[in-house]
Amino acid sequence: GVWLIFELFNLALKNWHYINVPRNLPIRWLGYFVAYATVLPGIFETATFLKNIGLFQKLEKGKKWQPGKQWKLWFPVMGFACLILPVVLPQYFFPLVWLGFVFLLEPLNISEGQPSLVREAMRGSWRELGLLLVSGAICGFLWELWNYWAGGKWIYTVPWVGNIKLFEMPVLGFLGFPPFAVECYVMMTSLFLLRDKLVGGFGSESTRKHCRSRLVGSVSILVAMCLYCVVFSLIDKYTVISFR
Repeated sequence: GVWLIFELFNLALKNWHYINVPRNLPIRWLGYFVAYATVLPGIFETATFLKNIGLFQKLEKGKKWQPGKQWKLWFPVMGFACLILPVVLPQYFFPLVWLGFVFLLEPLNISEGQPSLVREAMRGSWRELGLLLVSGAICGFLWELWNYWAGGKWIYTVPWVGNIKLFEMPVLGFLGFPPFAVECYVMMTSLFLLRDKLVGGFGSESTRKHCRSRLVGSVSILVAMCLYCVVFSLIDKYTVISFR
């Protein structure tokens, strides 16, 4: 469901559109669901593979980052700015959407004891960040490669990045994939935190927590289904250019 957030942003950005998608609604929506559901596994499995082959091991003991005492204040401010400006002035600030949730959510993740790239950087470990950046670049290249030869595909209408393209993507647009992978990691960490908060909200008694977990799971599925239907309808109306 994380990618749906960016589809909603694209209603204002209008940076990509879909062409030649199936006219049959169940098939079309199934295609949306399967395609979007592969985004996060693709990024995280690629990062895990790179880690398992030993990439960036030396980055585990690097220079410690000292962001200053006020970073938990200015990070959210930057996050809100990165998410609001692209909606208000998309022709100028559209790239910021690929950074906004990193700044917005990292203070929450580190405060709640969740996995945090900022915490790792403060310890001098830059490996996880490096793995995610490379994973995003690899996945982005493969997505664009596969998309180029597809019958139903996405195309780009991105301002001021030039007309030199690799596949359907303007070359400069590939710079967005590495930070997108980082953003996905931060967003998923926050979603796991939210899930744990909801499941553990009624105390520590095991039976109660089990019932709570089942309730949260059922409600989450219902909410996700409603969200998918709403966003898919908006995609059909505003993002799809042509059907076949």
